Amino acid sequence: MKKCLGMFYTILLVVIFVGGFSGCSDENVSKDVSSIKSRLEKIEDRLVNIEKSLKRVGFLEVEFQKVQQSMDAWERAITARLAPASKKKSGSRTMAAATRKKGKHKYYVVAKGDSLFRIAQSHDMTVDQLCGLNKMTTKTVLYPGEKILVFPE
Repeated sequence: MKKCLGMFYTILLVVIFVGGFSGCSDENVSKDVSSIKSRLEKIEDRLVNIEKSLKRVGFLEVEFQKVQQSMDAWERAITARLAPASKKKSGSRTMAAATRKKGKHKYYVVAKGDSLFRIAQSHDMTVDQLCGLNKMTTKTVLYPGEKILVFPE
């Protein structure tokens, strides 16, 4: 702000000085000076608005970092809660899978919107078991009407 005022006064003096030597009339000089004044006032207003915006952006950055830290903490908490449950389930599923291998298999017809996860979950299997049984990967695309091998329920 102080720089702008200093610049304003410098320009004002230059205009008055140059106007005096160039033989301009006082009326032309005063018009030029008032034009320059109004332009400088507009520039000052814009600078004030930019400073306000910068403060707001700084505040929003701090708030964003807080939210991001909170989300990270939630993610860690959820992961910690799910980890023991998945270990328990995987142990029971391996035993169930061993007993299933003795039984007969059945086919499932893929419906629109089905995913490997959803199919495996509905047949009490893991996605890896489902993929291994059908000799496919987790990136295999399923098409409606396609038959895939699953364990009996």
